[in-house]
Amino acid sequence: MPQSFDYDQYRRDSEESYRNPLKVAYLPEFKAVGIDVKVYALPGLDKNPKRYVFSQTNGAKAVKKGNDYIINFLRSTNVKPSWALGFQLIKFRVQGKSKTETIKGVPSDIITEFWIKEAGKGNLAALDLVRVLVKTSIDESVAIAFGINRTFEERKANRILTAEEAILEDPRTWGLHFNKEWQQQAQRITGHPWKRSIVMANFISQTVYKRLPDDVYHRLVTVNQKRNYCHHQFFSAEADEYILRRHIQDVLSLMRISEDKTDFKRNFDSFFQGRGKLSMDINF
Repeated sequence: MPQSFDYDQYRRDSEESYRNPLKVAYLPEFKAVGIDVKVYALPGLDKNPKRYVFSQTNGAKAVKKGNDYIINFLRSTNVKPSWALGFQLIKFRVQGKSKTETIKGVPSDIITEFWIKEAGKGNLAALDLVRVLVKTSIDESVAIAFGINRTFEERKANRILTAEEAILEDPRTWGLHFNKEWQQQAQRITGHPWKRSIVMANFISQTVYKRLPDDVYHRLVTVNQKRNYCHHQFFSAEADEYILRRHIQDVLSLMRISEDKTDFKRNFDSFFQGRGKLSMDINF
C-alpha cells in the first residue's frame, strides 16, 4: 500500500465505527456522472483529505460490476502496483441515509486503481466516471492555487461536454422523456397523432435533436444508425440531466404559449435566434 495509507489506522477506524457508527457519516451530496457514489467520511476529514472510505458494493456498482470484481482485483497477480495483493477489506458500521448500516470500506487508493483498471478494459461506465473525476480534480487544483474554494457539484457542473462525453456508444435503459402533456401539446401543434407518425418523428427531430451541435448530432445518428433504440437512450447521464431534459422542457414551454403550428414556429425561431446550437455546458 502507498505510504500515504495507514493500514493500522484503517483497522482502528473500523473498530471505532462499531463503537460509534454515527462518526462515520454518509456524504449524500457526492455524485459523479449522475451516479450516486457512496462515500463515508471518517473523523478528521476536515484536517486530512484521505479520511474517507467507499462502499465496496456501491464502488463496484458505479462501474456496473458486482462485489466479486473488487475482490478479484485485489487478488489478481496482474494488479499494479503490487500493494493491493492480499489486501483485506474491513467492515465498518456507518450512518447511512436513514439508518445504521454495515459496509466493507474501500480506501480511495484501491477504488481509484480498480476504476482505472476497468476503464482500461473498455468499461464505458468506468471511463465516464474516471473522465469526470480527472477533470474535476484538475479544476480543483487550479482553483486551490488561486485561492478559490468550490463544492464538488459546482466544479463538476462548470464544464463543457465533448461529443464523446455527451453521446454513449451503447444505449442506456429507456426512461420517459416526453411526458403526457408534451405529447398532447405536440399533437395539438402538428395536428398529427403521437404514435407511429412520421410527422411527429420529424417534429421531435427538428425541435430537439437537430438543435444539438453538429458533432454531437452526427455522433448520435452514427451510434444509433439502425434506430433500434430511442435517441435519448444514447445520452450520458450528465447530458441527459443537464442538457436534453432541460431543452425538452423549453420546447414544451414554447408549445404552451403557441396558438398553432405557425405561431409555434415563430416563437421557436424567436427564442433561439442568435443562440446558435445548444450549449454543451452542463451549467448553462
